[in-house]
Amino acid sequence: MIEDFFDSIVDWFKELLVGFVESALKSSLNSVDDVVGIVGNQVSQSPETWNSDIFVMMKGISDNVVLPVATMLFTFLVLYDFIQLLVEKNNFKEVDYQQVIFFVGRTAFGLYVLNGTMTIVTGLFRVGAWIAEKTVGYLSAESIASVFPSDLDILTNLDVSDLLLLLLLSGLMNIVTMAIVICIYIVLYGRMIEIYIYIASSTIPMSTMVCREIGETGKNFIKAVFALALQGFMIIVCVAIYYALVLNLAGTLSLTPDIPENVDPTLGWIYTLSDEKIMAAIRNAIIQVIVMGIVLCFTLFKTSTISKSILNAH
Repeated sequence: MIEDFFDSIVDWFKELLVGFVESALKSSLNSVDDVVGIVGNQVSQSPETWNSDIFVMMKGISDNVVLPVATMLFTFLVLYDFIQLLVEKNNFKEVDYQQVIFFVGRTAFGLYVLNGTMTIVTGLFRVGAWIAEKTVGYLSAESIASVFPSDLDILTNLDVSDLLLLLLLSGLMNIVTMAIVICIYIVLYGRMIEIYIYIASSTIPMSTMVCREIGETGKNFIKAVFALALQGFMIIVCVAIYYALVLNLAGTLSLTPDIPENVDPTLGWIYTLSDEKIMAAIRNAIIQVIVMGIVLCFTLFKTSTISKSILNAH
């Protein structure tokens, strides 16, 4: 009778642990779906649609404050280039009219670029948002909720020690998932702030585009803008790798003894997965998700560096 009493306590404790583990796993895995939604919604928006008020304010600063300074800088650089062109040919005694014509054309092109800086910069960011939007479609093809089993019957066959280990791992996975959400918000909002800073100050580096001495400044600025636009794509790629591992974990939780219909039920044990194998599969999947989540947190902060290195921007 005492053994029955203790067995009932153990069964009750196991049911309690199963409930805790199931709740922790569902909460953590469903949070990953939310992470994908957050990333997809944020990086697929252009600066105008992300926050129209901030965009209008930055555009006003660019047009009314920064553009006059950029125009003066452009005028100075053009005059400096013109003087250098004349001095190069024997101190004004000899003038190459072909170079003068080329200089006039280059100056006209520089004015056109300076006048259309806002269009160029916002256009590059729109391209980045379009790439991100198309990439997100591959992530949302299959949700974790559709793969996650409605009933985790496989947990009921595990020992108390195994359930305690799963509870510890699932709790740790919850913490890592919350850390990922925080890191994503930090990276996404930091990226958008950087985008608006680029928009507000874009006319100054673009005014140097056609200057022979410091023309690389404008060219590098274009590469830096496109690298910042591509950062959204990099973020999605990082999240996609993590998402694939979480999908694998959700599929692992659906493991059941699969006995073919034409097999004698008495031989079903041949096809039945042992509790040890199920426990090992779930444990390894959770550990992979935890480790990849930690790596993802660090990688998210390196997406800007990665995108700049691809385009050789600095």
